[in-house]
Amino acid sequence: MNSKIHNCEFRQRSFGIFSDRTSVSSYKLLFLLILTMEESGLPKQQPNNPLHGITLKVILEHLYEVYGWDGLAQRIQIRCFTHDPSISSSLKFLRKTEWARKKVEELYLYSLRAGKTNKINRHK
Repeated sequence: MNSKIHNCEFRQRSFGIFSDRTSVSSYKLLFLLILTMEESGLPKQQPNNPLHGITLKVILEHLYEVYGWDGLAQRIQIRCFTHDPSISSSLKFLRKTEWARKKVEELYLYSLRAGKTNKINRHK
């Protein structure tokens, strides 16, 4: 009987912040909210990151529209652009290879700054 009472008291003390929210200070609630957001993997605001919210697929499709596979292979010499290129195979490689992804992201940012949005004539 005593152990049940002890367990009940321990639970109330340990988890009291979850059961009685009126006794929790606003700082503790804010801390819990931030902790929950970090653990849930919600995206954080990144105002200085121009690539925030843009997927690798969107980047790759834009570069393909602007340069085509031949143009991409000339600018970034990686096998996924030179030998039997496709969006899906390039995505697989770029997701695994950080240095290549960085080059693709840099080319994307350059193409946006240069205003390259015209579509080229592709034969493949």
